Amino acid sequence: MPRVGFPGGPRLEYYDRNPAPGLVSWTADGIAPHGATIRASYTVPTGKKALIVGGTAMMMRATAATTLGRARAYGATPTSIVFDLFHKSNTVDSLQQVVSAVSYVIYAGITTSLVTADASTGGTIDYNVYLTYTEFSA
Repeated sequence: MPRVGFPGGPRLEYYDRNPAPGLVSWTADGIAPHGATIRASYTVPTGKKALIVGGTAMMMRATAATTLGRARAYGATPTSIVFDLFHKSNTVDSLQQVVSAVSYVIYAGITTSLVTADASTGGTIDYNVYLTYTEFSA
């Protein structure tokens, strides 16, 4: 184990540089059809980096749609999709879910977002969308 402050010593691993776990989440029931909408976001602060650890999404049809369209929930950075879930069922209480384990670093000023959309006409969907990360000193 390297000594902290040792001149010329090896750089500490990210998990030894003031790590702080974090969660971006959005949960709501009975959401009507809508275009792509950012529900929650996280921007890496100055002097930090963040290790995206994973994401999960669950969507359940709460009430039937008049005309069924595809519903979607996803987590993304400007350059990549962390997880992506589609739901196309008009059966009440039908559930779709995804769990994604990833491991990549985003840098200061980069924003990651949770987005939902539903192209149906009428009906509602319940959403639970999460993204986990570990923030550390750059």
